[in-house]
Amino acid sequence: MSETRDETAAAGGAADSGAAPATGAVPETGVAPATGAAATTPAPMKIDAKLGLDVFKLDKEPHIVIDHEICRTVCAGKVCLTVCPADLYELDDAGDVIVNWEGCLECGTCLICCEPRALSWKYPRGEYGVQYRMS
Repeated sequence: MSETRDETAAAGGAADSGAAPATGAVPETGVAPATGAAATTPAPMKIDAKLGLDVFKLDKEPHIVIDHEICRTVCAGKVCLTVCPADLYELDDAGDVIVNWEGCLECGTCLICCEPRALSWKYPRGEYGVQYRMS
């Protein structure tokens, strides 16, 4: 059986034999160690930049519906105006809360924080809604 030095190291032979890794060898992660000025890591993306990568596939029907009667009579704090991470809730000219559901991140924070039965909230139908992009 004839193995090359690289095949032996990849199979764990060099580690088992106690031999030191060769200079410039790539660690087991498969990523060479960073060296020099060109190897600096980029600054982490800010949340606005990350959210800007997301894609929203809109359905014809909203997946969030507000019961304005409950909202007017029961809800005094109108917490939905402040808890939504996408800032989708606002007051209209009549003072009623409205939601711009098209940009919803589908986290459910509004459903948790609002008065019971004030919102009808469900995930968008299959293939609709937010599509998160990581890079």
